[in-house]
Amino acid sequence: MKIRSVIGLLLIGLILCSCSRKKMVTATKDYAQYMNPAHFRKQEKRVKAETAFWTDRLRRDTASYVNLMELGRCFLSEFKLNADIQRLKAGDSLLKAASARLNHREPELLYALTQNNITRHRFKEAAMLNNDAAQAGGSSYTICLLDFDVNMELGDYDAALQQLNKIKDKTSFDYLIRKAKWEDHLGNLDLAISIMEEAAKKTGNSRVAASWVQSNLGDMYGHAGEVKKSYQCYLDVLKNEPANFHCLQGIAWIAFSHDGEPEAAKKIISFILQYYPEPGLYLQLAQIAESQGRSSEREKNENRFLEMARNDRYGNMYNQYLVELMAGKKETKNEALRLAEKELNNRFTPETADRYALALLSNGEVQKAYQFAKAYVYRRCFEPSVLLHTAQIFAAAGRSREAREMLSACRESAFELGPVKMNTVNSLLASVP
Repeated sequence: MKIRSVIGLLLIGLILCSCSRKKMVTATKDYAQYMNPAHFRKQEKRVKAETAFWTDRLRRDTASYVNLMELGRCFLSEFKLNADIQRLKAGDSLLKAASARLNHREPELLYALTQNNITRHRFKEAAMLNNDAAQAGGSSYTICLLDFDVNMELGDYDAALQQLNKIKDKTSFDYLIRKAKWEDHLGNLDLAISIMEEAAKKTGNSRVAASWVQSNLGDMYGHAGEVKKSYQCYLDVLKNEPANFHCLQGIAWIAFSHDGEPEAAKKIISFILQYYPEPGLYLQLAQIAESQGRSSEREKNENRFLEMARNDRYGNMYNQYLVELMAGKKETKNEALRLAEKELNNRFTPETADRYALALLSNGEVQKAYQFAKAYVYRRCFEPSVLLHTAQIFAAAGRSREAREMLSACRESAFELGPVKMNTVNSLLASVP
């Protein structure tokens, strides 16, 4: 063989290797500056100062509904900053007390209570509160917006669409962000992204709105596999809002799922947990540990999540995550089924129906799981994890063609699913006839 030919073959080999090698998206130099306690403490100082001010005002005048309302809002700000669920509940209680002082006739307070109940996954209560706001003479426009939000969470999509169509200004920020959510629900992710990009142009001078849109775009780009765009969105938010832990978490997922840097991801998540101990973060750590073959570390983090999320103070907020995790464990599969039934009563959506079908499968009720998933989940939800669960159910029921179809779709969402779930996808694909 001529030297030129050898060199040619070597070059081809190098090209093929470089093409197959995934290019890194994250860089420590980009995000390390935001892993600084000073950013959190600065924001914490501002929020606590405001809390102290209104606490003193309320102490001086306990009859004032304004003092009750403003202190309630301060507690809600603290919850958004540090994930302390007790602050969320305390804030809600203060807003209720303020509303009671006005015989529940102040729409602005009822709007706030509606939004709080959405956050707490108390969707039926949220619907009733928004109806109370309508009875109290609240803005039909605001009530329409909140009705859309609540009905989407409840799974009443006809009612949600009806409210969406009521919004006259189809170019407004309020309309665009909800239209994007609607299209995402239908599985039209590319359209949803383009609509959210339009919404980003409508934020005006509101830094809060701009950060919210950009962080959501970061999530949506990730769902679409546009990881570089996702990463840039998160960095853009952090420039203006350095203590935005959601965006730091998003970067951690990119480092883990795309870049194959589990230790970097773990470092970011561990930093966040020092200041924002949100239960779901432990599930992310559990996935990282599993990808590294560290079973004891995985179990430790799963148990920490279970300990926190099972606590009554969280109510229904983590039910779907709890069901998915407990359904995979022999010792908790019965509890998973009971909890899935409870969640269905709270709201009947394709996602909650998926978790119920998954719990049925884990309890050996294959045909019942298949019939339920076929009726209420199949081709009704396009979330990758739901597709995976449904594929598992269909495969167990002998519906190989449909199962393979869904597993192939899952492969297109490898980034969103992550390495651990992709191992499940590939193993199942290899076993389905």
